[in-house]
Amino acid sequence: MKELRFDGQVALVTGAGGSMGRSYAIELARRGARMVVNDYGGTTGGVAGSSDRAEAVVREIAALGGVAVANGAAVGTEDAARAMVEQAVDTFGRLDILINNAGIAVLGGLDSVPFDSVETVYRTNLIGPHALISAAWPVMKRQGYGRILNVSSNSTLGSGGCASYSASKAGMIGLAMDAARDGESLGINVNAVLPIAYSRMFEEVPEPAFIAWIKSNFPADMVALAMLPLLSPDCDITGRIFSTGGGRIARVAFIEDEGVYLPDLTPEQVQSKLTAIVALDAPVTLNAHSDELALYTRLFPFDGPGGPGVDPSNITNS
Repeated sequence: MKELRFDGQVALVTGAGGSMGRSYAIELARRGARMVVNDYGGTTGGVAGSSDRAEAVVREIAALGGVAVANGAAVGTEDAARAMVEQAVDTFGRLDILINNAGIAVLGGLDSVPFDSVETVYRTNLIGPHALISAAWPVMKRQGYGRILNVSSNSTLGSGGCASYSASKAGMIGLAMDAARDGESLGINVNAVLPIAYSRMFEEVPEPAFIAWIKSNFPADMVALAMLPLLSPDCDITGRIFSTGGGRIARVAFIEDEGVYLPDLTPEQVQSKLTAIVALDAPVTLNAHSDELALYTRLFPFDGPGGPGVDPSNITNS
């Protein structure tokens, strides 16, 4: 098979000082991309450090014959996002790939984690990526080309004891899906991934057997290798969610069925139908919110601007 190359392209990877972020940066550089390697060098709980980790990866890339610059800013503010994008453009003239990989977690129950820590998690895991996409968007729009990957987590399905992490990573899915729709006509593809790979964050989990299982089966480079095709100019897939780890790759999707229609709805009627509602007997895949609206327009035909059959979401989002 022809080797996947990124010659002439410029990529920005956040949280690239170790684990998956480092693997993305190294593999993209190995295949010709020029890199902005971001890492704030801090703890997995949000305490800032230095640019040492980013600079170490830059040296690794240089040793491979690649080209990279370090960025030691903490993800989480508009100013930091704008500065990262400007660094890419000022140094290399463009920005083709953005991987929102940086993430932190603070473990604990909903009533035990200090709220300033909760806010730090949201800033790093969701506000920062949103700011980075917003900062990169005009550059990619001018180019008529861009590839963005949001790193989410299967914790969005609920794992207990890390609500701010799970909720912020769930937000990364919505951010990717909405940006994908906006980018369709601009040549900007946006996808999300739920990766499984060992990182130092797993050392916070108080289950040694689980940590050992992750360590032995899920190396970080397997995630990067699986996701690189989505960042290629040859790939037109956008607005999708993937799960990957240890060589396994799968698509993740939202599903919904026809549901139960109760025109004279009362709480008692709903209660009597809860088993049928929960059953999901005939699920359909939802690729966009227009697919979910379609389940409603079958019952309530839309006869607004544009006439019958028009997708109302195209009007509300225009």
